[in-house]
Amino acid sequence: MVFQKILVAVDGSPNSDHAADVAVEIAAKFGAQLHAVYVIQMPEVPALRAEANSSAKEGEEHAQFVLARVAKQAGLAGISIQGRVEYGHVADTIVKMTTEGSFDLVILGSRGRSTPHRFLLGSVSDAVVHHATCPVLIVKRSTPQAASAP
Repeated sequence: MVFQKILVAVDGSPNSDHAADVAVEIAAKFGAQLHAVYVIQMPEVPALRAEANSSAKEGEEHAQFVLARVAKQAGLAGISIQGRVEYGHVADTIVKMTTEGSFDLVILGSRGRSTPHRFLLGSVSDAVVHHATCPVLIVKRSTPQAASAP
């Protein structure tokens, strides 16, 4: 399979940064278009939205900072990137983008939640894997292996 259009979801976390590294590497290898999205989670309870709107400016500034960092990294690899900020439920927004944007691959970091948390809370990566219209690559940060005792 050749990837021509790749979406990477970023949020500034270490796992997201690692996913962006992998996305840039894959885009460079395939000569693919790379798109990055930062989704600002908005509360689903209407009463809390007004409060959330007051902090949206901070969220937008952070999102632009993260997207600029990914764009710089892509530029160093000779890859052009389109970045955008979206507002809404993170997983739903990413899934919707996979459909509307005709992406060949979506890449995102794993939060590494434990099984009970995943069962109770769900996770963005789980939801995207189950509902995206294209292949999904979940990138886990590798951790150094502890030296084994003799």
